[in-house]
Amino acid sequence: MRGLVALLAVALLAGCSSDDDGPDVLVVGDSITDMSREAIIGAVADDQIELRIEAVPGATSTQMRERVTPLAGEVGEQVVINLGTNDIIGGRDPAETAVEIAALVDQHPGVRCVHVTTVNPGVVTFVDADVDQQVIAFNLGMFDLERQRLHVNVIDWAGALADPPDGGVATDYLEDDGIHPNEAGTQLLARLYAEALASCKGAP
Repeated sequence: MRGLVALLAVALLAGCSSDDDGPDVLVVGDSITDMSREAIIGAVADDQIELRIEAVPGATSTQMRERVTPLAGEVGEQVVINLGTNDIIGGRDPAETAVEIAALVDQHPGVRCVHVTTVNPGVVTFVDADVDQQVIAFNLGMFDLERQRLHVNVIDWAGALADPPDGGVATDYLEDDGIHPNEAGTQLLARLYAEALASCKGAP
């Protein structure tokens, strides 16, 4: 992990601008990111990277877009967005949620990369079976967004849980509700964030 942090620092410093007043990296999320906060800081932050995490349990994509609007245009390098779970649980049309996340992406036109995250289909264990199709539709929307905007890429949380890189099965990384990461899950999610940030080669 230390080597990954060093690679991330190099990737960020390569595009660093002294005129930026905001953080180098902004992470926007809900309870999944909030529960992973310590692991994310450990995987991403160091004395060369200013990291800001805005994550509110239970928050929807609209609520978080409004919350971070004051940071529009202020983020120096990259943005990570992990939202959509609470929209799906609340019954919102996945297409509407994808539009909301696209609007959040567009609040940061000057960053090199924006990373959007898929939702784990395991949310069906918390609500009802119909949500499975909503999750699939939402995740397809995130991949569509990646195709539509050159500086956007997908952090495939759902894919990582379906085939964990360290072995095992999805339930080894999740709480009993099938949504929230346990300790192993927070480490995995933080690693995915760090790998995505380190791989950014985009330019505003």
